[in-house]
Amino acid sequence: MASQWRSMATMAECASMRDVIVAYLRERVRARVLVPLALLLALTGWLLAPAGGLDSRAFLVATAQAFVLSLAFRVWDDLEDRNADRLRRPHRVMARSTRTAPFLVLVALLAVGGMTSLLQLSDPLPRFIALAAAIAILSVWYATRRLENWNRLAGEHIVSLKYPLIAFVVAPTLPAATGVARTVAVLAALYTLICIYEYVDDPELRHAFSSWRSLP
Repeated sequence: MASQWRSMATMAECASMRDVIVAYLRERVRARVLVPLALLLALTGWLLAPAGGLDSRAFLVATAQAFVLSLAFRVWDDLEDRNADRLRRPHRVMARSTRTAPFLVLVALLAVGGMTSLLQLSDPLPRFIALAAAIAILSVWYATRRLENWNRLAGEHIVSLKYPLIAFVVAPTLPAATGVARTVAVLAALYTLICIYEYVDDPELRHAFSSWRSLP
């Protein structure tokens, strides 16, 4: 009887965790934003070394990988901003939830899925190094910022650095070592485009920028 109760409790716990994850995904996965973003990252990856034309299958794989990795980073970003969101956006699923485990499980699943898919591509080591660089940059930022909302402008620029690195990671073919200048130019253009979009899309960021400009 005790084992049956434990089994039922475990099933209920799993169902509850699933419900939280589904509710979070419904709220935060905006297809109209994440799908074009994934397509943009995949296209940028192809532009790094467009040898042999644009292969539709490779492009779709890159898009799916970019989507999964971008979503994994988004969940992580939300976890780091959770305390601030409880004040600014208390209606959000993650802000309302008293549990962290469902979101950690979601990050782990997305990360494992995304990284496993990279093993099927050529030159996996440089890809994992680039992904590790994105993780390291964000880890240092989240560990050293003094407040959840400290220096919003700096935070948005640092957080956006992950997108050029994801584009590099999912590229069907990595650029040759001789094409460093071209690689930097393509990734810098992507970074600039992402920053412009964030500024246009986020009224809080525009307010922070206006406040910074008005400082003496």
